[in-house]
Amino acid sequence: MSAYRKGYRAEQEATEFMSKNYGCVCIRAGGSHGLADLICGNGAFVYAIQVKYGNKKPTIDWKAFRMFASNFKAIPILLWRRKYKGWIVAYNEDDLKSVVPQKKRNEKSSKTEKTPTCLKTCQCQTEKFKYLHNHVNNAETRKE
Repeated sequence: MSAYRKGYRAEQEATEFMSKNYGCVCIRAGGSHGLADLICGNGAFVYAIQVKYGNKKPTIDWKAFRMFASNFKAIPILLWRRKYKGWIVAYNEDDLKSVVPQKKRNEKSSKTEKTPTCLKTCQCQTEKFKYLHNHVNNAETRKE
């Protein structure tokens, strides 16, 4: 899937999110490559929305984004959708500081696997120990 298509889909999902959670009607600024992807309003407030999708923590120029939003008397919002997660709503750069991005698939965990003291009674679910459980159990049944 192309990057344009992913961005388009994320903007469509963001439109649905704003409609359900804020009661907004949104206008998509397609192909503009501007500071706001969506302009949304609900009669009481206007929102300038920048939509980001992916696991990498987004970086945007908040100063320029706030200046752009002020032209519409809008509230600037960054909507970030992490893969397989829900939306994160950020009203400023401080809202993103507490968010920890997901680990990449090939990143190893800092925790090491602990070897169980007794393989027969262990309830470990890793593939390595499942194999050992089967191997030990099969060997014991053969002896009996």
